Amino acid sequence: MRISIFFFSASCLGLLAVAACSSTTTTAPGQAISDACGRVFEAYAKVDALCVAEGAKGQPSGSYLGAQKGSFARSCGNLANAPGSGITTAYLDACASALNAVTACTDSDKVDACRTPLGTLGDGAGCADDSQCASGDCKNVSSSSGGSDAGVSGDAGLAAKAKYCGSCVPTLAEGAACGTAGITASCRQDLRCAGGKCVTRAPVADGVSCVFGSGSNFGTLSCNLGSFCDYTTTGGTPTGTCKKVPARGEACTTRCATGSVCIAAKCSEPLADGAPCTGTGSNECKASSSCSTTDKKCVARTYSGEGGACGTNASSCAAGLSCVYTGTDFSNGVCRARVPEGGPCTEVSSGTSPTCDYYLTCVDNKCQFEDANLCK
Repeated sequence: MRISIFFFSASCLGLLAVAACSSTTTTAPGQAISDACGRVFEAYAKVDALCVAEGAKGQPSGSYLGAQKGSFARSCGNLANAPGSGITTAYLDACASALNAVTACTDSDKVDACRTPLGTLGDGAGCADDSQCASGDCKNVSSSSGGSDAGVSGDAGLAAKAKYCGSCVPTLAEGAACGTAGITASCRQDLRCAGGKCVTRAPVADGVSCVFGSGSNFGTLSCNLGSFCDYTTTGGTPTGTCKKVPARGEACTTRCATGSVCIAAKCSEPLADGAPCTGTGSNECKASSSCSTTDKKCVARTYSGEGGACGTNASSCAAGLSCVYTGTDFSNGVCRARVPEGGPCTEVSSGTSPTCDYYLTCVDNKCQFEDANLCK
């Protein structure tokens, strides 16, 4: 399944070359889409900032830094212009409005208005994104950069470059078996695979069972925003119900409301840097800190700039940078700037070469925007 932008990347070609990439002041359909894509980006960035401010995240997401807005809009705009695309200005504006209505850190996957829309292409048609397919599933042989381009038809020279291309495929109905050996199809878009079956994505109300299946093959259903599936496997039979995420001072198992952590079965204020911590289960320290594996104390997370150290024995990279390793040693890396459009890259690098900038894909060892029009 190709996961749509916010989602995926594309390029400023075709009709968008006249509108979104032009300096003209005339508002053409392509420009309207590009502007709507920009509003969605700003809305996602707002939610991301809420999560940082509330302590749910240590630093902003590099993909929603202001410098990425143009690339996001370009990718989003090209997808909207792709054959059969269900992405319209109405859809984009509805998504942006729903995100702008969010007032607290939220899992954006639960914002229904931003769910990838269905396209019009039938099964077997070439595609680059789920939003082009009537089934809602564009499947390629490999979702990783540099994967096989099998199944891509049309001009052989273009097809060889379009390794992200795939074809629209049928999806599974509610109750169908999924996620097991021999089953490659995905569940219908309004369903999810849990416990080996396609089940509804519709959230379960508080107090209602959210667990199904038995033994190791059990699954959990989604709960309403602000709630979670509190389950246990004690006794070998999984049971659980949806309930509100507990607030500070309330009893907890693993989850607490943003800004609190579960310590000794009670939602509490995160431990200050230097305080003893166990280093097991949910993090007891602030989102900007972690429990040191050596001295079992909360220590502030560090984010290295370009050229700084990163890896399992060092800090993480600052937003917008990638950690590049030498060989198979993943303990000591170096933070490097992401590669811009047209820059060199390695299609299957395993972290040993700089990563392409956000919304770009490494194709033929060059970072570039995906072009759904190649997937015919």
